[in-house]
Amino acid sequence: MTRPRLADGYHLFPMSDGQWLLFGPDDLWCRITADPDRMHRLATGLRAGARGDQVDFQALGVQDLLAELASSGLLAEGPAGGDDEVLPDRTGQGPAIVVGDPSETITIWLAGDGAWSRVLHGMLTALALNVRGWPRDSAAMTPKLPEAAQDGDVLLDLRDWQASACWQQLDTLCRDRRLAWYGGYSEGRRLFAGPLWTASHGTRFRDLRDRQIASADHAPELLAYLDYLDAGNELPKPPTPTRAALANLCAAIAGDLLAHVEGRHSEQGALWQHSIGIDGGEPARHPILPVPRDCAT
Repeated sequence: MTRPRLADGYHLFPMSDGQWLLFGPDDLWCRITADPDRMHRLATGLRAGARGDQVDFQALGVQDLLAELASSGLLAEGPAGGDDEVLPDRTGQGPAIVVGDPSETITIWLAGDGAWSRVLHGMLTALALNVRGWPRDSAAMTPKLPEAAQDGDVLLDLRDWQASACWQQLDTLCRDRRLAWYGGYSEGRRLFAGPLWTASHGTRFRDLRDRQIASADHAPELLAYLDYLDAGNELPKPPTPTRAALANLCAAIAGDLLAHVEGRHSEQGALWQHSIGIDGGEPARHPILPVPRDCAT
């Protein structure tokens, strides 16, 4: 293996205690203790992978570690994320302004790129919903809302990986403006979407985050992973889902948004998050309920 990279869905990053964490699908993790400079250069080389960036692993003296990672199935070769062209981009430079049913007063503001953004754009416009592009800055920690957004509109934010800190701020900003919002992201080898957060529902995005941490087998490692995603690091490309996975998950998202536009979205009880493996199969649903504040992290 001459130009290895981390397998799809894995991340290698430093923790605050000086150790390095290898974090991957299904809450798999491994702590690595080694020279910080050597680990930084190793992580840079593994992130570069087939791009050909020159990191001499032999001179770095990490052959034994690479061999152990490879034997555990944690390394791969070739471009990260698989085939970029799983679906061709026919939407031009991001989602265009589309005039849907003139009777609809709710607009869906779509931010994101990649295959599932294109699939959703097509589904929502085919359903005659009003869709507009939301040119948000994916690197900004404080989100900027569309100035033209009105009460009841939905902000749809699709990202490569979870943006916990940014989305906590987005949740507060949307509630203040009485906007709904919907997030989507990759984690490991699964895609997650939703729930639909509305200004009047008692469940908040922080409840989802707190429940993630509470249900994790190793909460300190999960917290370190979320902090790493929020820190503005160069992140690996997520795995590319199959068309079947995209179709099933995007249909679930479109159903949630259509229910909101038509006034059928319940403001009582649990909210629901959807997920699906990148290889396809049936989407799963996970209930999200408020966390008592004395139990929150």
